[in-house]
This record gives sequence, structure tokens and C-alpha cells, in this order.
Amino acid sequence: MDPDTCYKFSTIPKSFDDAEADCIENKQGHLASISSGFENSFVLGQPSSNGSCLLINSNSNSGKWSSSICDIKQNYICKIKSTNDNFPTNTPAILTTSKPLIINDCESEWTYYNVTNMCYKVFHGQTCSESEATCVQNGGHLVSIHSWEENVFIAQLSKAGYTFGNDYPWGRYHVLIGLMNPTLNGDFHWSDGSPYDYQNWCDSDLSMGCTTLVADQDTGGWFQGWVSNAEETVHRAFVCQKSPIAHICQN
Repeated sequence: MDPDTCYKFSTIPKSFDDAEADCIENKQGHLASISSGFENSFVLGQPSSNGSCLLINSNSNSGKWSSSICDIKQNYICKIKSTNDNFPTNTPAILTTSKPLIINDCESEWTYYNVTNMCYKVFHGQTCSESEATCVQNGGHLVSIHSWEENVFIAQLSKAGYTFGNDYPWGRYHVLIGLMNPTLNGDFHWSDGSPYDYQNWCDSDLSMGCTTLVADQDTGGWFQGWVSNAEETVHRAFVCQKSPIAHICQN
């Protein structure tokens, strides 16, 4: 059926000629024509008797047509192009349109997370500023985290699978995230510009410029918490995030 077609059902009985005139003059269309089985099923209605005009018994689901004398007044259906500017916006109509299916995907080696509709990848062995530059070069930023669910996802994605100590030398084994404190005065912000609306600190010392996520079990009970860390420290891992690739599939 034509996706640009609308149908207007009129419950004010008219003869064939008057109904056709109304469809033309007031709705810029014509009495409904049927050109397929699907369209036939849509408007409900094969001739079953003799007569000059055809009608559909709206009280039956048989899909049959019947003939009638054209002067007898009947309810009727106008077939109208949906692009008609004169079609009233408050008139009941059935539009047969098809919406495209959008599938989000990530590049190879990136992981898609449906909760955030973002792509993530773990990199290794850089300082805070170097890691952000690497993420930007790859089309994104260091990861920002806005809920406990996201926090757990990033920890699971980036963990090494070991148990570490929690004193300062072990800090380099934690995972860099995008929460920055460039002035060292506690004025934290995410490198991607998103709101600082969630936090999961496990240490009261927030005096350093970068933030790490304790992605692995540690001896201090800081697992999956955040720790402030020095900008110049080379860390085991960092996580970049970026927008997915949208594939549009017309169904």
C-alpha cells in the first residue's frame, strides 16, 4: 500500500455521485480504489450481487464486496494523498509509514554499552594528560562515569585480574578515568564536559590532578572506588569513550 496514502471514513451517508464530489471538493481525493489484497483487507471488503456501484459491508470481516444502486445513500471512504496541505491535522486518518531501524555499533576492539549508548576501549601505559590526548586522537575522551552501574561496567572492562596493595606505589596499577582537578583545589570536572553528577571516592585526599578507578581487588578495601593521583604517574591502564556508529536499516 502506498505509504503516502490516507483514508477518510465518512459516517454521513451520501449517494455515489455526492460522495465522489465530497471527496474531490473537500478532501482533494477520490472515493477509495483498491489495487491489492493488502489494501482490500485494510478497507474491508469481491462482488457478490448485481448493481452499478460497489460497497463494503463494514459489519463483516469476510473481505467481500457487494453491489448496490448508486442513488442509495451509504457511508463512504475517501482516498487522499497524505502530502496534501489541505488535509486537516485533526481529522482521523491512518498513515502507513515505515520507520527506519537504527542500530548502534562500535569500531573493532571497542566495546558497546547500551546503558550509556557509548563505545569504550582500554589502553595502557600513559600519564593522565597523555591518555586524554590519546582518547582525543581516537575520537573521544577519557571515560566519564555518572552512576554506580557505569562504574561497575568500567571496572570490569579494565581490570587486570589481580589483588593489589593500596599504598601509594600501587597507585600506578589503577585505571585512569576522565575526572580532572587541574588547579589542585578540588574543582573537579570531566574531560568530556559532562556534568560532575556522581562520585565514588574511597580516599579523603583529593589534592592531586587526576583520578583513578580501583578496578581490581586491593588490600585496603577500595575495590571499585576512586583515588586522586598524580598527573605525571604512568598508569597501567586508562579507558577512552566515544559515540557509536549509527547504522540506518530501512525496514
